[in-house]
Amino acid sequence: MSHSPDDSLRRKGLIKRVLIVFATLIVLFEEWIWDEITRLVTWLASRRLVARLERWIQTLSPIVTVLLFALPLVGLLPAKILAVYFLTHGQVMRGVVVLVVAKVIGTAVSARLFVLAKPKLMTFSTFVWIYTRVIRLKTWAHDRLESAIWYQNIRQILMALKQFLREWRVGIRHSLRRWHDRYFG
Repeated sequence: MSHSPDDSLRRKGLIKRVLIVFATLIVLFEEWIWDEITRLVTWLASRRLVARLERWIQTLSPIVTVLLFALPLVGLLPAKILAVYFLTHGQVMRGVVVLVVAKVIGTAVSARLFVLAKPKLMTFSTFVWIYTRVIRLKTWAHDRLESAIWYQNIRQILMALKQFLREWRVGIRHSLRRWHDRYFG
């Protein structure tokens, strides 16, 4: 069975569109959730036990520091198994929620580990080589996405939604405080 050049072009176009959508979702997710993850990790880092743990991590050798990145993978394995259990037993929403929560926690822990470990990781020439290229690729893709009008429109909508949710949350807190003061003050 032979394929025409038109089929090949269509396939390439479809693959390109899928990759653009995937990249857009990644960038938007990163923008959407990154502030919240940063806030959570900063709060956690201010806890005495976590601060002590972070100081200990900074005393480790570079190779042991690299091995620490396995912890989020191994630590979240039970959550992922639980999610698979839920998904295979028809509890799709529970499974998705467990996966999303596990992903957010894993991302937060990995991001904090990376911040702590980056100086030691940069002592490995292979890591520097990979890191430089990944950052360059990410910057290139981000620049391409941000220049697209449709991306700017979606981003504006999501930022407006984020602002609305932030204001709603503040309004709820204010209402709860007034209610508390009125009945328990």
